[in-house]
Amino acid sequence: MTEINTTTRAGRQPQAQAQAQTQQQQLLQAQQMQQAAPTSARRGPEPTVASANRLTGLSSGLNTEQTINTLMQVERRRLKPIEEQKATTLQELQAFDIVNQSLTKINATVEQLKGAGIWEGKLIESSNEQVVTATATAGAKPGKHTLVVDRLALNHQIASQGYETAEGQIGTGKFLITVGNGGAITVVVDESANSLTGLKDAINTATKDVNATLIKTGSRTAPYQLVLTSQKTGSEGRIKLDVQLRGGTAPNFQNSVEAPSPWKGVGEAAAAEHAVPKNTGASTAIAQVIGDFTGTADNKFTFTAVQTGTVGGEKQMQLRWQDEKGRSGMLNLDALHYAAGQPLELVDGLALVFSEGDVIVNDSFSFKAFTQRSSLEWWVPSEERPAHVTRPSAWQRQTSEEFGAPVIDGTYTGKSAQRFTLAVQGSGQVGRGDNLSVHWSNSEDGQSGVLNVGQGYEPGTPLGLTDGVTLT
Repeated sequence: MTEINTTTRAGRQPQAQAQAQTQQQQLLQAQQMQQAAPTSARRGPEPTVASANRLTGLSSGLNTEQTINTLMQVERRRLKPIEEQKATTLQELQAFDIVNQSLTKINATVEQLKGAGIWEGKLIESSNEQVVTATATAGAKPGKHTLVVDRLALNHQIASQGYETAEGQIGTGKFLITVGNGGAITVVVDESANSLTGLKDAINTATKDVNATLIKTGSRTAPYQLVLTSQKTGSEGRIKLDVQLRGGTAPNFQNSVEAPSPWKGVGEAAAAEHAVPKNTGASTAIAQVIGDFTGTADNKFTFTAVQTGTVGGEKQMQLRWQDEKGRSGMLNLDALHYAAGQPLELVDGLALVFSEGDVIVNDSFSFKAFTQRSSLEWWVPSEERPAHVTRPSAWQRQTSEEFGAPVIDGTYTGKSAQRFTLAVQGSGQVGRGDNLSVHWSNSEDGQSGVLNVGQGYEPGTPLGLTDGVTLT
């Protein structure tokens, strides 16, 4: 074996020498070609980091550059769906941002429209604003309203006291007449006009705005009167006199036919609209319960005024309510939230309706609600078995002696004891109801009278009966 191996190794030496010679020749040829080539070609491409780490096929036998490029293309294909999804998501985000901006604008507009005043506001027009103008509250019903003159304003007319004869001496001097806002008209009364007849003729000569007439009444002692009638109607024709006569019985003129002036209190709301009442007296607003009671147990509801105000007025007006179950809430009765006569939802199927009127702070009222009664409860009357509610009680102040009950006062000046009887005529709220009055009479001499306590009466104002007695 040793001999064979030695022979083999010796036989391979010539082949190795031949290969070495061949490689040397190849290197010489390469050097000669490199010297013959231009400088730029001999230099070749500038080395880079990538080329420094790249293994060409000359050393490894593999085309690594193509392999790497192919792998990178594959990786890029895997990234393409992600990049497309990214672009789609960005578009969605931009769309959501646009929608959000639009919703913000809509919300700002809705905030401006949620106020009740915008929807409850009323627009009113007059066909002739020089004749009549009007305002609309939240409770005004849409429609066309026509005003018809039922009666024209009266001519102002005044009459003198009675005289025994038409030639009764009235004195001499000046008789000044003013009609409406015009200037004073001076009528000179001399000796020729020193009588009722002479004054009548002098007035008719001096002015056309006033007509003077002499009438004869049925009086036995002084039947003759001088009557002055304005030729203009209404307040523009009101007659004012300044009598400056001496030396006789000057005429004393009093109203004969004149439209009555408004009751005290009527029209004051126009000067101070929705004026808040003082914290005195009792509440006047009337409450009514409507609806079918759906509660599961009997209950009692109590309402207390939080502020002093007027139902449907401009000032804030609230009622706090609570029941025996511990529930509570607030009812708003001012013009922004309520108009008199409209129902206000409560609970358990019930609602409240309030009339116009005043409400005094801390004043209260209540009502009770009863559930359906079983037929087994034989002791309950049949009319009381269905679910029902009681009528609201009177305001607490109305039932107290201090605020609600009539007050009799004054110093009695009669000669003997008397018994006074009072009876209410009509219905409504004190100080507001139409044709609401109190009829009174006494037992001694049969005297009687009627006192207005409705529209025009200011609650709390004493009214005279007789013999120094007053009613408030």
